[in-house]
Amino acid sequence: MTMLKTAIAAILIFLSAATAVFGAPIPDTTFGSSGIVRLGVPSGREDTGNASTIQPGGKVIVVGLSSGRNGGGFIARFTASGAPDPTFGDSGTRTLATALAPILIPVQVHALANDSIIVLSNAAPGYALTRMNPDGSVDSSFGSAGTVVFENNGVLRGTLSDAPVAAAPQPDGKILVVTDLNERGSFTLRFRRFLVNGSPDPDFGPEGIRIVGNLPPNFALASARLAAIEPGGGMTLVARSTFFPGSYLVMRFSAAAALDPAFNNVGYASGVDLGNPSDFPVALSRGIDGSYAILGWNTFNLAVDNLLWRFDASGKSVRTFGVNGRLSLGGPAASNLGLAALPDGDLVVALQKLEATVRIARLDATGAPRAGFADNGTLVTSVPGYLAFRPVGIEYGGDGDLIVVGYGHSWISRMSNKRGKDVLLLGLSGNGVARTNFGRGDGTAIANNPAASNDTIDTLIVDPDGRITTIGYTDAEKRTDFLLTRLLPTGAPDTAFATAGRFSPSMAFDFAGAARAAQVPGQASGSIVVAAGNTSNPAASDASTRMVRVNNGVLDPTFNPVVVAGGRDSTVGVAARPDGRIVYLGESPVQTSGMTSYVVQQLLPKGLPDPAFGNNGRVSLPSSQFSNPFLGDVALLDDGSIAAAIFSPGGGLLYKLSSTGAIDTGFGFAASQTAGANGETHVSGNPRLLALRDGTFVTVAVTSRDIGFSSVLTVQIRRFSATGRQTDTGSLDTGLSSTIAAVALPDGSVVIGRTRTGSTATLTRLLPNDFFDLAFGGPVGTSVPFTSITALALTATGQLIVAGQDATSAIVTRYRLDSAVASVPVVEFFNVNLRHYFDTAGVEEIASIEAGGAGPGWQRTGNDFRAWGPQMGVPVGAVPVCRFYGTPGMYPCID
Repeated sequence: MTMLKTAIAAILIFLSAATAVFGAPIPDTTFGSSGIVRLGVPSGREDTGNASTIQPGGKVIVVGLSSGRNGGGFIARFTASGAPDPTFGDSGTRTLATALAPILIPVQVHALANDSIIVLSNAAPGYALTRMNPDGSVDSSFGSAGTVVFENNGVLRGTLSDAPVAAAPQPDGKILVVTDLNERGSFTLRFRRFLVNGSPDPDFGPEGIRIVGNLPPNFALASARLAAIEPGGGMTLVARSTFFPGSYLVMRFSAAAALDPAFNNVGYASGVDLGNPSDFPVALSRGIDGSYAILGWNTFNLAVDNLLWRFDASGKSVRTFGVNGRLSLGGPAASNLGLAALPDGDLVVALQKLEATVRIARLDATGAPRAGFADNGTLVTSVPGYLAFRPVGIEYGGDGDLIVVGYGHSWISRMSNKRGKDVLLLGLSGNGVARTNFGRGDGTAIANNPAASNDTIDTLIVDPDGRITTIGYTDAEKRTDFLLTRLLPTGAPDTAFATAGRFSPSMAFDFAGAARAAQVPGQASGSIVVAAGNTSNPAASDASTRMVRVNNGVLDPTFNPVVVAGGRDSTVGVAARPDGRIVYLGESPVQTSGMTSYVVQQLLPKGLPDPAFGNNGRVSLPSSQFSNPFLGDVALLDDGSIAAAIFSPGGGLLYKLSSTGAIDTGFGFAASQTAGANGETHVSGNPRLLALRDGTFVTVAVTSRDIGFSSVLTVQIRRFSATGRQTDTGSLDTGLSSTIAAVALPDGSVVIGRTRTGSTATLTRLLPNDFFDLAFGGPVGTSVPFTSITALALTATGQLIVAGQDATSAIVTRYRLDSAVASVPVVEFFNVNLRHYFDTAGVEEIASIEAGGAGPGWQRTGNDFRAWGPQMGVPVGAVPVCRFYGTPGMYPCID
């Protein structure tokens, strides 16, 4: 016991001398505004229209999906004159969101008689109905906070613009919805009817559900655009065949979900019945006389035909239309199109003709071009300021006016990446002339949702002076480019760096993967090397890496690196030596059977291969054959050696190389060890390799594994000894997002930033003993005001820098970690009968001993002290306190 008490005394003296403490993160209010600095140049969200409708007063409603910083499902309303409606939402638009479903993708919208609105969405966990008030606010009396989620099975069905679901508002305010049961070998529909408050209608069936089976097999619902509402609240649906070339099936149901026998005698008619045995339907429209039109393609010859079919209310082809009810509109098949049956019996179609133009045609009841409409019934037009217009619908605006609804994009990056997407409305008179009293004065109305910065941050560098450099991407100049910004220790832009602290080198490149960077010591002030792979071609030989050096905000023209391809969708590794040489981890341009190997290169300060490293500056890593995508990272060790990690589906490897490139064959097993995935199907995010001060290593990556129809994302944390042996494996649930960041603290702990379900971001601290620090919220973590965390760094004075995005822009925050760390009392007991000492920090154990639960004779000695539990946060420099116990005359144990 004397030895134990001496050890305790020594520990107490050591703890009392400890000064560096890492506690819970506290915002550093001396940095920026309340600890936050916002970066970025605002640019509009990418808005893709999916569906539209028109209200009785002529206002047009468009729903769709926004991507960008504050993206998600949106709804926009235009006045009859084509201006964003200021009385609706936020200056005409609002984002759709619900706590019940993290993602809402609107596919159908209905305007009700009282000017309220029903939106049907494809939701990440099924489908959703949202009811909105005339001013764009959510109707809180409907469902849960305005939304009803149904068929919640965790699967996103359909695409970003469509889903196999349709809704029909009923005359009494109820809502009828249909979905496909997707049963193998049969075609069965599930109808649901909801009451005015969003609850299931018990009079419709159990839980408000009716099942309709015995339909012709080998068909399936595919699109919300292939649905039309009947006057009594029923609906007509078009299903596509599940085989090629197949056909289609038109079905008409009453409001009671019963097939209407007045339609082709049985309630349905196939494309074979209508004389179209191999055509592919895309959109359906119902005329006021009960007839129908279907717009689509010829399955056998997409290059030649867009097709229009017409059939009457009884389900028979209108033989006087085109050729026996089928009209060829010419080709090539349009990727986007719109269709409307007008009150006078005419049909209007809008087809994307080429990237720059759209073809709008008006046809009479026979399919002949309508005389007096544009040029012989057809208008070919484009939208000034936009490279393309993609129609999704056509609305009849009263007084014979037409409104073609869609979206445009204003520029294209390499690999045909469409950007600058806005919702567009083309206002035309009944004779096909652009309305000068509509929208901006040329017949075009635009809704560009509230601006936000789409700049990103992948890497942080903090120099000894406390200045912070962020490295990532920007699309502010209608192109994707590297972006470097530098902040002073106060968070203010460093005006000595480039232009107002912001620099983009104007690279013509399709970037992919994280932008990796390293500070170059001993070079020009603020010299940083930045590198990233590209999204070129699936063949690795066509991929490449872009690497630049930026000296104090100026591109270094003398730096001409020669590096291997980074690989398609890759994240490369970069590090810099004190003498300015660059270490790079990339993908070999040589593939074998679709698998890829990787190399470590060392470059001289000007970018040429270092002849003293490997074979002319290059070392091929053995046994590194993995499939794409490639994600890697490198770290330099104090002795000049290199650690390199590869993260790939099905496995990962950790290597150690000498300063000259010799692979350390004594490291791990055959110089490598599992570092990344472990049977997972995918690795994503910005995985990191951390080299700790004690010579050990930690790898952090996001991996996914498919379970059923969904994927489970997990942060995999692996710790390795200095010899490369894996010593521990940990994991954290990430939810739906895959962003990740990590940084090592001086005490050997690791802070991990991740995005979890619902776009909530957290910071978690893994202590050296592999407990999760409860001061950081344990495994769950501490929530921080980000929608995603993408980079972490530590200042020389122990402050944590966190970078990522919120709903508005890229942000950088600084946190203090010097908060008080809670300690717990350790109580010493002595048994006067047994002459034994006993120390414990357990509250329940203390209470039990004092209540006699351990037998008689126990009493406190008064030699109590305080210690830190491993999960509660531990001061830097503290050493473990061990509790010895055992059976007299046998052996001691350590607790």
